[in-house]
Amino acid sequence: MMFAMVVGIFTSTLWAPPQGIAQAIGIGPNGHDFHVVPFILGLMGHMMNSVILGAIFVALVRAARPGPAVAAMAGVVYGLVVYALMFWVVLRHVPTLWAPDGVQSFLSSNPELSWVVGHLVFGMVLGGLVAYGPVAAGYGRRRAARGHRLSAARDSDEARRGPVPGLRTTRRAHGTGASTQAIGRERSVPPRRRADRAARRGARRA
Repeated sequence: MMFAMVVGIFTSTLWAPPQGIAQAIGIGPNGHDFHVVPFILGLMGHMMNSVILGAIFVALVRAARPGPAVAAMAGVVYGLVVYALMFWVVLRHVPTLWAPDGVQSFLSSNPELSWVVGHLVFGMVLGGLVAYGPVAAGYGRRRAARGHRLSAARDSDEARRGPVPGLRTTRRAHGTGASTQAIGRERSVPPRRRADRAARRGARRA
């Protein structure tokens, strides 16, 4: 929205883009003269939509679990999809049923290209936050904590069951806990073979 308002300085007025959002749903008089109520409600409505759409994107990325580069590119595509749905589907059909003049006030506030660029920037920032920013860091910390909890539960279960017969185990530290790892299987040796080995060792010592 800040980008659209800067563009509005050169194409209509600074307040025309957010004010036009409220006018498109029938709030306030039409035109680009400043009105406090539609201006504030337009800003609030746009921010609320951005939060909701951003949360939907984060949920989709966490469900799909792509790599960082794919997530960043998906953010750009998502921004364009949001633009197409809002500008060409919602805006062109829903508000025109009761506020066609308000829709025209919004459409005349800025060139259409500025809305395309604005949604691209929205998608780039959103994708970058999910792929490399605090959203990705928080998700990584939660995933690591979940892995530690699963490892601790597995170790606790192994401790309750006791050692597996025929396996020699060792304790190896792994960050927050210890993990039991099997390192070899004890093979039984026939008594005759043990006697032969003992005789050979005695001969070498002699």
